[in-house]
Amino acid sequence: MYASISQWVACLVLWQCMTIAGTLGYHRVFSHGHWKDCPAWARSFFVLFGSLGFIGPAIPFAAVHHEHHRYTDTDKDPHSAQFKGHFWTYVTPQLAPFSLKYLVGDGKKHFRKLIKDPILGFQERYYWFIVLGWIVLLLLTTGDLYSIIWGLLAPAGLLKLFSNLLFGYSHRGGKPHNDFWLGLLTAGEGFHKEHHDRPWEVRNHKWDISGKIIQIFSK
Repeated sequence: MYASISQWVACLVLWQCMTIAGTLGYHRVFSHGHWKDCPAWARSFFVLFGSLGFIGPAIPFAAVHHEHHRYTDTDKDPHSAQFKGHFWTYVTPQLAPFSLKYLVGDGKKHFRKLIKDPILGFQERYYWFIVLGWIVLLLLTTGDLYSIIWGLLAPAGLLKLFSNLLFGYSHRGGKPHNDFWLGLLTAGEGFHKEHHDRPWEVRNHKWDISGKIIQIFSK
């Protein structure tokens, strides 16, 4: 019943893979387009571990995040704890409604590119099949029912525990904040004020791991 050292290690590694998928993939690449010409292997990695982290499909995530930047800390901000409540922003941010106009209107070539991406299209159609396939893979390779916990639910829970603080805690007092400890746990997302001040910047801080990865691989 109790997890072994190897299971703890696997859980933590999967958590960080999900964190990278959310921070680097969904946020920096899919939402802001920071990694130009991001290769298929990287997009596939982000889609796989973003799905396993229960972040939701990447295209609506990017659209909702665009609204977050457009209406930061106002009553139209889909992530605003001040207006939506802390329960909404911490527990259910990926369920925030979005407008299709942010996907295809206003000359948003970036979002039209996302819609045409076959990898993101596959995720959109088969999101829950990706998760189910991972569960089947865990059971077949380990023969252990508890593998669903340390191989999926626990790392996804850690992702939610820390990453979802960005939606409310990092906007406490109705404005973005930098939190070094949260930046370390979320692969760079905790340097939140820097990101909102300069959303076009690839790297927000010297400890912004995701920004550094993009700088290395996009050269």
